[in-house]
Amino acid sequence: MRRISLFVLLLWAAHAHAQRGIEGGKKWAILIGVEQYWYVNELQYCVDDVQLLRDTLVRTSGYDSDNVLLLCDDAPDKRHTPLKANIVHQVDLWANAVGPDDTLLFYFSGHGFRAKDDNVDYLLPQEATLADLKGTAVALSWVVGKLEASKAKRTVLVTDACRNVVAKGVAVESKFGGG
Repeated sequence: MRRISLFVLLLWAAHAHAQRGIEGGKKWAILIGVEQYWYVNELQYCVDDVQLLRDTLVRTSGYDSDNVLLLCDDAPDKRHTPLKANIVHQVDLWANAVGPDDTLLFYFSGHGFRAKDDNVDYLLPQEATLADLKGTAVALSWVVGKLEASKAKRTVLVTDACRNVVAKGVAVESKFGGG
């Protein structure tokens, strides 16, 4: 996942650099990194990835640090930990805050799963369980809907997550090999 994350970061940096020529509007980013899961396997480097992306966006891509939201395991403010309620609240809040000339970036680094029974793709917050993806995870389609409904002129969605398939609470197959 680390190599893919760095590739995505480089790709985003190139895109952001090209965006410098676009006049007007603010740049907003919602960056979510989850490593310390309660009920599924923990991951590595997700928090490092979002922190590095935040620093890159602020230093080299024209993002104001006040317009970059970081939700991650080690957040000092509990409202910025990657729990489902926090993710839903913050995405809703930030998607409604952007203006018509703005750019809104959503970046998620963590587990992703597809529920076999309804073919819905989910992003997993810290407390998600495979037995209840619908109740404990965030549907990717919901995120897409929030970005599309925002007033932002430009939206970018990046996920650094596998898309394993889950049936009856158990990962049964992976779109990328392995189980």
